[in-house]
Amino acid sequence: MIELKYKFTNDTLFKMLFVRHPGLLKKLVAVLLKIRVGSIGSFHISEYQALEVTRLTQLSDRFVLKYFELPKLPSTVTSDNGLELWLSLFKAKTEQDLANIESLGVEEMSEAINAYRQITVTPEFQEAERLRSKARHDEAQALHNMERKTKLEIAKNLLNVGDTIEKIISVTGLTRADIEGLHDSI
Repeated sequence: MIELKYKFTNDTLFKMLFVRHPGLLKKLVAVLLKIRVGSIGSFHISEYQALEVTRLTQLSDRFVLKYFELPKLPSTVTSDNGLELWLSLFKAKTEQDLANIESLGVEEMSEAINAYRQITVTPEFQEAERLRSKARHDEAQALHNMERKTKLEIAKNLLNVGDTIEKIISVTGLTRADIEGLHDSI
């Protein structure tokens, strides 16, 4: 089974999908509200920003609150439940998942899947995903380095108060070589 390269796990794909294909967003809203698409008219995508409580001024132009929770889906989705179809698209992890949705013959789902495929091949989207992946890696690396630095500092303090290397190994999880290296630098 071939996994999807890009999943609906971040807002970049959502934004690009619905900005470049606003008709799909209108169809999604119609499904969610269980109304006809034609009755929606025009609308805008809103973002909610945090305000300072007493002055009601914007706290930051870099903080936007978005919330989207996907309920549990049944194992098989049918063409008569539009909400489940859209949620199954957002939950799709493989090309087979997309093919299963397309096989139901629902026009707007085929349109959405085609839009997904068009967007995910663009250099703009791929660069955004590359940068997002790099940022996740850099953050994980920074956390790892900070954790190690903290453990080394604890080990150094324990050495200074005369604790044994065995006790420091059990407390910090560092190796004997790490602690002996600290012992030499004290």
